[in-house]
Order: sequence, then structure tokens, then C-alpha cells
Amino acid sequence: ESPRSSHFFVFFCAFGRAVFPFAGGAMSDVTDCCVLVCGGGNAAQVAAGLFATRYKTIAVSFFADEAERWKNALGDDTFELTVEGAAVSKILSKPADITNDPKVAEMADVIILAVPSFAHGEYFEKFAPHMKKGTIVGVMPARSGGDILFASKLGEKAKDMIFVGFETLPWACRFSEWGRKATILGTKGS
Repeated sequence: ESPRSSHFFVFFCAFGRAVFPFAGGAMSDVTDCCVLVCGGGNAAQVAAGLFATRYKTIAVSFFADEAERWKNALGDDTFELTVEGAAVSKILSKPADITNDPKVAEMADVIILAVPSFAHGEYFEKFAPHMKKGTIVGVMPARSGGDILFASKLGEKAKDMIFVGFETLPWACRFSEWGRKATILGTKGS
């Protein structure tokens, strides 16, 4: 059994179907696992809203001044996520931070790239010096060769990481007030 799979971390909060090995112990509160959600569009805002309900979540965007704009738009308020057709129709949460600083990767147990695939290389490259062994990196949507790009940007360090490529986003979603409110319109069947 590898050190990366010594314990199991159910990564169920946002993706509902996936179980990933996690090199950590039993979780007791929201700060036991740190999730970085990368991007600033519909998917990133929804993912950050979902993960922040349970985990220390940091939103990261390297696109222009997007992180600063998102942080200012949210201010001291909570992010409001509406889930159409769900038993729980409204979720309120708040990311621990919204930043463009790649050094936050040193805290991350999980990194989710909810950005277009052409931007993956930039995130891998900027995070690489700061990533710790055993970090789970999920990209959605993934592209053919994403694992090769990941390995080339991280070099020897890539062998100590877990790379997961999602074929598509798990839901159809839209923000209704950028940086403050979004809606999950439905989950995708496959």
C-alpha cells in the first residue's frame, strides 16, 4: 500500500461520485483539509461555494485582476448558492480567502482547476514550487494529455501527486450575481 493511499478521503462534497485516496488522518473539522479552487467563472464560483461548506477553501485566479474583483464583490458577505431541484435549495458559505498568490498551494491538500484547459499549464507551473507531497490535483474539464502536461510542469515532483481529470463539469451552473451568487441548474448524468 502506498503512502498516498493509506487513508481514504471521500471527496463527495461537490462531485458526488468520486472517492480519492488521501494521505491524511481522520478529519474533525473544516480546517483539516484545504481545497484550492482555481478560476473565477461559473464552475469555480460554484465549486468554491460547495467546498467552503465543509473545507477550508481558497479561491485562486491568475487571470488579470479577477481574484481582487471577486474578493471585493463578496466583501464580508457569504456566497449564496442556489441548487435547483435539490432537498437543500440554498447554501451559504464563504471561501477562507480569494487570492492570486500561488504560494497558497503549500497549504493545499486538494487543488481543483475549474479553468479552461489552455490555462492548466500556467497553474501547474506557478503552483509546482509550493505543492506538498500527496496533493490531489483535479482538472475540470480535462483534456487529452493533461496528465503529460502536469508531469512536464511538475517534473520529478509529479510522481508524488495524484492527478485526476474530469471529462466535464459535474453540473450545469451560472452565476446570477458575479462573485456573490450562483445557481446549480442540474447535475449531469455522465
